[in-house]
Parts: sequence; structure tokens; C-alpha cells
Amino acid sequence: MRKLLLIIGLLIVIGTTSFLVWQRYDLTHQKAPIINSPSQSLVRELNSPTVSGLISKREVLLSLPEAHIADNLNSPNNTQLQDIAIINSIFYAWRLIYSKTGNPVGNNQDIVRSLVGNNPKGIIFLQPNNPAINKDGELCDRFGHPFFFHAKSGTQMEIRSAGPDGIMFTKDDVFISP
Repeated sequence: MRKLLLIIGLLIVIGTTSFLVWQRYDLTHQKAPIINSPSQSLVRELNSPTVSGLISKREVLLSLPEAHIADNLNSPNNTQLQDIAIINSIFYAWRLIYSKTGNPVGNNQDIVRSLVGNNPKGIIFLQPNNPAINKDGELCDRFGHPFFFHAKSGTQMEIRSAGPDGIMFTKDDVFISP
């Protein structure tokens, strides 16, 4: 029963994330604007001559929902599996926006750099000051160990936490492997 609830929670997180990202970015390349989209109005205000000097593009990007997917990462209220699901949602959002290129590439530090905004559109998927990012620029689990990311393909990313023992590929690891 508990596993079923965790799976349902994971599906809700992924579904909500995909809906928010789909609403935010017109992935069908239609010319019509998205109705009532907060980011559309923020971008219009940003381009307004009276406001452009007051609001930076970065402030607008930080205000979008994509930048807040990981706000509860490693929260004491979450389980390790929920933390992995949050990261999986970030990669899902990335793939929706960068559907032609697939997952971000590289090691943990390279991926974090991409997620904090060093990507072609400058989209922020992970707040640069997120407490889960260590001093070396790696995204870490609740035990302070860097996550292991392995792109199985352009659309599938294995996400693994070493767990309390800090050793990868042992029985206490928690992971999603598509």
C-alpha cells in the first residue's frame, strides 16, 4: 500500500510538472500566445520601456515554476524516493523544453551548471542557492553524498542516491532507473 502511494505521488509530481512546463512553453510552436500565462505577462512587462531597467531577465526566470521544482528537495518531510522523484521531475521538465537534445549531459557538476541556468535558453530548473548543492557544485542527497546521474538515452536518466552508507550500488541505494 505504501509503495502504491509513493508511485501515485511520483505520478502526480511528474504530471503536474509536465503540465506547468507545457503551459509555460508553447512546445507546438504555435503563434498564438498562451492565455493567462504569468510568464507571458512578465515578459511583456520586462520588455516595456518603463520597466526594463527595473526587472532583470534573471529575476523573471527565477519567478517561473520551473525554478521551484526542487525547493523541497531533501526536506525532512520527504522520503528518499520522493527526493529522487523531484529530481526526475526536473529532468522531465528539461526534456519537455529541450526535446530535440534530450537530457542535460556531463557529470553531476556539469548537469547542475545546466540546471541553474547555464543552458541555451537560460531557463532555471534549480535555484543556484539550493541547499542540496554542495561547495563543489554537485547536487547531493539528504546524506550529503552527490547523486549519480547516468543517461540511459536522450530521454531516460537514471538517478541514484548512495544512501546513508555513501557507497554506490549497495543495498541501501535509492534510485529510479527507467
